[in-house]
Amino acid sequence: MTLYSTLLNTLHTLHNTLHNTVLNTLHNRLNMTHYSTLVNTIHTLHNTLHNIVLNTLHNTFHMTLYSTPLNTLHTLHNTLHITVLNTLHNTLYMTLYSTLLNILYTLYTALSIIHSTIRYTTPSLLRSI
Repeated sequence: MTLYSTLLNTLHTLHNTLHNTVLNTLHNRLNMTHYSTLVNTIHTLHNTLHNIVLNTLHNTFHMTLYSTPLNTLHTLHNTLHITVLNTLHNTLYMTLYSTLLNILYTLYTALSIIHSTIRYTTPSLLRSI
């Protein structure tokens, strides 16, 4: 049990470090209040789920039976993490990209209006002088 608990603690520390690094990076880049609230909620739910699942498995199964299901669950868990983080990354990237595109389109429209206004009013202004 000591070796197992040391391994579990090491994995948990690495897992939390990864979480903190990824979430802090996303939070610092976006700096959005509603986003951080959402992340805190998801993080709380995620940690609660971790605690329930790991405690239940730990209390229900003997270590030898537990190690095989743990490896399977850990693989599924990591796959889910990668899927969720990639989805978040792609969603946030597309949101930021479409926002940037909308800003550029608005600037283009404004410049077109200014250009047309100058183009069509300047000759008449010059003629009136």
